[in-house]
Amino acid sequence: MKAQETQSRVLKRCMLEHPAIADKMKYQFARICQLIGETAEKPSDVAYAVKSIHRGMEYCPEDAELLACLCKLYMRVCYA
Repeated sequence: MKAQETQSRVLKRCMLEHPAIADKMKYQFARICQLIGETAEKPSDVAYAVKSIHRGMEYCPEDAELLACLCKLYMRVCYA
């Protein structure tokens, strides 16, 4: 969670100061959100993971890995 917060700050600052590497920072933020989604186990973790993945999809809306992770989380919730 701390990595996500830190990367979010880095991304916002990077977009203003270094727009050339903003895409790499967006991708990194999406990967952090994906890791949070993959490690969620408890129901409260799953709710946070879904929110996290939605935040990642704001920057990378067509990322197949994020979408797959989100689907797995929804399937875990629906079929639990």
